[in-house]
Amino acid sequence: REYMGYTTRLKSPTCNSAADCISGEELSSGTASHSSSTTDSGVSMLGKRKRNDSEVDFDVSETRETKSATVHGVIRDVSALKTSKDKRTQYFDAKLTDGKKTVRFVCFEPELRKEIFAMENKEAALSNCRVQKSKISGRKKSLEIVASKSTNVIKSPRQFIAEMLNECDGVSKCVIRGEIVEVKSCDDYRSCKNCKKKVTVLKTFAECKKCKNQQRLSKCGKETVAKLVIEDRDGEESTVTAFTEVLNEITQNTSEEASAGTMPEKLLSTPTMNFTLKENIVQSISKVC
Repeated sequence: REYMGYTTRLKSPTCNSAADCISGEELSSGTASHSSSTTDSGVSMLGKRKRNDSEVDFDVSETRETKSATVHGVIRDVSALKTSKDKRTQYFDAKLTDGKKTVRFVCFEPELRKEIFAMENKEAALSNCRVQKSKISGRKKSLEIVASKSTNVIKSPRQFIAEMLNECDGVSKCVIRGEIVEVKSCDDYRSCKNCKKKVTVLKTFAECKKCKNQQRLSKCGKETVAKLVIEDRDGEESTVTAFTEVLNEITQNTSEEASAGTMPEKLLSTPTMNFTLKENIVQSISKVC
């Protein structure tokens, strides 16, 4: 059967789950056959996974199509568990980046999500993975990493965050070069005159939970917050948040035709830019030379 462009075999009576019958290579080729979920010594493959000695080892920016590889990068945006259109298979995806390139990572083994999520925003090495062209319409020119139960997830010896993501105050900053392709929301709100955080409006006055004070509405500021989707050079999308100061900075680069439009219209008329992020919040932007 097929879903999302992947060909898999239906669960057989001898499999503990549909995923037991599917390896990373078999997902692509459609030749899935049942394999044991334990090693010869009876140890669960989930707890003790074998390494393929013939696999290649590279960073995300060096990826190429291969049947077995260890890929190094920083894990980002781990999704919740999703269900295939036929409601029979669960999977999740994430992004793997080394600061130079971002590649989609997809896994049809729900049990692995806990391990992957624990490594989010950290340098990781994913072994026993298949690197192949995407099966999703619109991304068929892009590569993706496909994992199975035999995939190992460990800390990578590479120093991507320190070297390329510019670690700051214990929280990594990263730069995405791309363009705004969607404005998910754009809202105005009243802000505290001291800390600039959103206040709760109570009839004729406002209350700030952070400063624990009350203030006149006329003294409160007016701010804007927007959730934006940025598409990078590899076609990968990231959802980020931007506030008033950065939004005004972004819209200074809007096209002349949209200069008199609404905030979303202005944002969607801007060129490709460099977005500096910290915890998915846009800290600053710069023009692409």
